[in-house]
Amino acid sequence: MPVRWCPDQHLTFLRGISGEPLSFTDDAVLFCYKGLKLTFRQKDEIEIFSEIYQSHLYAMPFSAHSIVLDIGANIGLASLYFACHPSVAHVESFEPFALTFAILQETLQSNPELARKITP
Repeated sequence: MPVRWCPDQHLTFLRGISGEPLSFTDDAVLFCYKGLKLTFRQKDEIEIFSEIYQSHLYAMPFSAHSIVLDIGANIGLASLYFACHPSVAHVESFEPFALTFAILQETLQSNPELARKITP
């Protein structure tokens, strides 16, 4: 059963791009996208995902062995996006808020292949 905080249009968006069924907990939407395993707890996180992965907000050329600083990493969506880029050697993620930092760590634990390139 969908979570109360998530509007139907957000669920429709996620279902349309996932290719896999969505899962739900009491307070979260569990979502897979191109091998990424993501957990959304707020509608803003889905909107940020859309900006990064669908609108390609951070699309840019990287030189070989680039190091990216993700200042204000939030739950780690941009960090994962940068880590997916083959020219990015490493991502340094900084999130100052303890609760959000804990969620960032959960995001990285759910994506261990990319987490190897990320230092929170």
